[in-house]
Order: sequence, then C-alpha cells, then structure tokens
Amino acid sequence: MNEDSLILQEEERRDEITEKEKRKYLINTLKNISLVIKKLQTINSIESETQFIKELEGFNEQYQMIETKLKGIPEETSNFNESNEVVELEIEIEELENKVQTKWKIENDRKVLYGTILNNTIYQIQPVCAPTMRIDVNGESMKDGSPISLFYSNQQKNQLFKIKQLEIPGHERCIVLQCNHSQKYLGRKHNKTKPGTKVTQTNGIESLEENHWELEPVGNGSFYINCAHCNLRMDVLRKNTKGLNKIICWLKKTENTENQQFLFIDNNLKDNI
Repeated sequence: MNEDSLILQEEERRDEITEKEKRKYLINTLKNISLVIKKLQTINSIESETQFIKELEGFNEQYQMIETKLKGIPEETSNFNESNEVVELEIEIEELENKVQTKWKIENDRKVLYGTILNNTIYQIQPVCAPTMRIDVNGESMKDGSPISLFYSNQQKNQLFKIKQLEIPGHERCIVLQCNHSQKYLGRKHNKTKPGTKVTQTNGIESLEENHWELEPVGNGSFYINCAHCNLRMDVLRKNTKGLNKIICWLKKTENTENQQFLFIDNNLKDNI
C-alpha cells in the first residue's frame, strides 16, 4: 500500500471519528438543555396558565421535536457533519440552548434579587424617568380602587411600600407591593389585562392575581415591575413626569423604557436595592 493510500485511509478514519463526536456532542448538548428545563420546572410547580409555564411548555415541545429529528438520522449517514439536515438541527439546538440558558439566568437573578429583599424593609418606588417623584397613593386614601400616581417625594406613609414574596403554592415567583399606610396592595384595576389598565390600591387579599407582580432586573439598578399573570408591566403614563400623572399597566417595550423602570429606595438607608 503506497503512502497516498495510507494518508487517504487516515483522513477517512478521522472524518468518521469527527462525525461520531459531532453526534455525541449534539446528544450531550440536548441532555444539558433537558436538565436546565427540569431545573426551571422545579422553580415553580404552577397549575395556572402563566407566561412562565407557557415558555417552559414551548421549550419542552421544541426539545422533543429536535430529539425526534436527531434520533431519525441514521448513524451511518454519509457526510453527517455536512448534511443539510444536521446543519439545520445544530442551529435549532443552539437557538434552544441560548433561550433556555437565558431564561435560567433571569430566574437565578430573580432568586438572588428576592434573597436581598427583606419582608420588613420599607421602600419608596422611584420612576427612573422622574427622579424627584415617587409612586403615591392619592390623598393617603384607605379605600379600595384609589388611584396611584406620581407625586413629589415627601416620605409620607402613602409613598412607602413593603415587598412581600408570596408563599402561595403555584405563585412563589410572585410578589405583592403592600401600601404601608393601608396594608392594602397595588394591583391592576378590576383584574383587567388591557394596555392602559390603571394601577390602583386594590385590597389586602394576597391570593388575587390582580395584585401579583414580578421584578425583572434591567441591569442598571432599576427594575421592570411586570404583571405576573398577563403580558403587561407598570408604566408612567405617556412619560409625563408631572405630579398626579397616572401609573398604568402597558405593553412591555424594548426601547426607550425609562418610564417602565423603577428604583426601590430603602426608606431607612435612603439607597436603592
């Protein structure tokens, strides 16, 4: 056997090993994705149809579809690495891995965040777009349905709030924002889910979904205050920074979001969390 034949055989053997390694790599990547999805599922065993559960269901469906495709590719497939089917599958796996890992990071960040929030800590809530203003229960009202708006910082009790993480089964990711002066909660008016729904002082019932929120770190020390059970978030109406401008729930924006960002300022330390 001449030298050229030996070299050719060695290249073929190397290609064969590479293809086996590629299949193994794809299988192991899928296994890792599956483990992360399972970890996400342990965060919250929710029965209600929330956006979080729908996301996990989407991850699972995509995972199962990819797994079925990979199993359907025969091991003896020629040019395994270069086949269109494998190339497309690798892209799908990479996209799913990125989505799952991003979600896991968000949930870990949330866990760390919630770990820093003490139930007895009292906060002022400052919109990033209006540093001199605070979220305020109008007129120190004690009534259900009282409007929530911006007002100049005065450290009165109707501008102070406690953050409480819920222990209700299926809602462990949720928080309530309790008004310090009335012990009632900030919530979506009449549990509405339409953009423009007003934020009001609702009642003192933790189990009502209209009172449930989730904090999402923005990355600059501020947070989005997301509605836990619909695709809206707390918003300063029309970016108007004047006193008595309403606080509403609006669609989640991706640009120019300053009017959807809020700082939680420890009333004792006078510093944000």
